[in-house]
Amino acid sequence: MESSIKTSDKKFTKSGELIHRARYKTDTHFDRIYNYFFTKDEIELSEIELKIAERWEYVWKLLGNYHTKPAIVNRIRKKFDIARSTAWEDIKMAQLLFSDPTEQLDEAKRAISAEWILKALKGAMKEKHYLSAERLIALYNKLYGLDKNSEANLGEIIKKLKPHTIIITGDPKSLEQEANDLMADIEDAEIVE
Repeated sequence: MESSIKTSDKKFTKSGELIHRARYKTDTHFDRIYNYFFTKDEIELSEIELKIAERWEYVWKLLGNYHTKPAIVNRIRKKFDIARSTAWEDIKMAQLLFSDPTEQLDEAKRAISAEWILKALKGAMKEKHYLSAERLIALYNKLYGLDKNSEANLGEIIKKLKPHTIIITGDPKSLEQEANDLMADIEDAEIVE
């Protein structure tokens, strides 16, 4: 039976199989559990770490089912027979490990709201309802927190805008001559690759 430990790449050989393993001395329980869930490496967890990983996974499932944090604390205290402070710590660590599902829900709601605001803004601009467009832009900015850093106001910008009218002065013969000169310049040009 061969047993060689390589600390640089965290590998060791045991009975012909290559097992990837986090180092016990330097990695925390969180590091090892993270590697257990999120790397392709096979991580061998201790009994304590397996219990912790099971608790964190259970907490995250409860968070995903919209249970309140105090309710989750009570449930995991009963199921795993742990202290209240440990239960609160488990909630925090599960959110660090797997993310907070409630934040993802808020982000999804924000994206849906933004989509509706942008559709309404497109319609308001098409119908030239600039006051409505200004209000929709303000709502969009508020939704993403852009209003806090911006001093520019769409109403002020719209008031400064003036419609542009292009006036061409000249007689048709001189315009035709300029067009012909431009066409001659284009024909004389070389294509460079």
